[in-house]
Amino acid sequence: MKKLLLVYKKFVPFLSIKIYHYICILKFILIKKTTNKSQSANLKLKEKLKSNGLIIHFEKEIKEFIESDEFKFVIDSLDFAKSNDINPSVYYLEGNQKLFKYCKKIISPVISDVLKDHFKSDFQILRFDLLRSEPNPNYSREGSWLWHMDNYHRKSFIKLFCYLNDVKRENGAFQCIPKKYTNHFIRKGFDHNERRSKNDPKIIREIEKKLSPVEGKKGTTFICNTSDVIHRASLPKVGKRELIVFEIAPSFLNSKRYDIQSNVSNNIYYKFLKEGRIFK
Repeated sequence: MKKLLLVYKKFVPFLSIKIYHYICILKFILIKKTTNKSQSANLKLKEKLKSNGLIIHFEKEIKEFIESDEFKFVIDSLDFAKSNDINPSVYYLEGNQKLFKYCKKIISPVISDVLKDHFKSDFQILRFDLLRSEPNPNYSREGSWLWHMDNYHRKSFIKLFCYLNDVKRENGAFQCIPKKYTNHFIRKGFDHNERRSKNDPKIIREIEKKLSPVEGKKGTTFICNTSDVIHRASLPKVGKRELIVFEIAPSFLNSKRYDIQSNVSNNIYYKFLKEGRIFK
């Protein structure tokens, strides 16, 4: 019995150390695999944004945040206003600093990493809006409803969208043309400097055949380089569409604060963006 006790006292601590050692190694391997997988996924998103001008991304955490009581309370308490006569069934609310405290949670570490890679710098939010669209058979197809490109320097402006409900083509999915087809249509004569209504109807019919609706469940985010791809807004035929859209630009100060600038700063910054003056 004494011998057994001696063996127990001698080997149990040794075995415990070994087991702990192997557990640590296993944890390290699992963490490394997870990290490598995450880095690989991020790299694919970055490359796709460069090549396609659009990436669609879904994170469970973003969906859970949108469904949280805290966020629902904030959204339900908002007073949306009609935008204008061109968009009679679109209600919008321009974001402010107080609201941004909640909405910035949509800009996850993955999205932030992609944006920083795109700009090769930190970034800032110039503006964000909450939009609610409803069906209207009598709306006039003007403005954002027409195929167009945003006339900014291509590396100085980008938009991040987040669906607040499930969105299909029937209830107003954002529509765009992949970058390779955009370049093709520009070569064929699509005037990306003249917005909206001055393009050849024949080219527009060809564009219609290549349109790609951005469909997604609640919480789906997508980044679109709207100065790099042909795109348009879409009004729901049934139901409704709710989303948040962030207008994003590189940061002058390499700041890690994503606060919204003043309207005066925005006006100056937009001017610089269009002229491409933030690049040497």
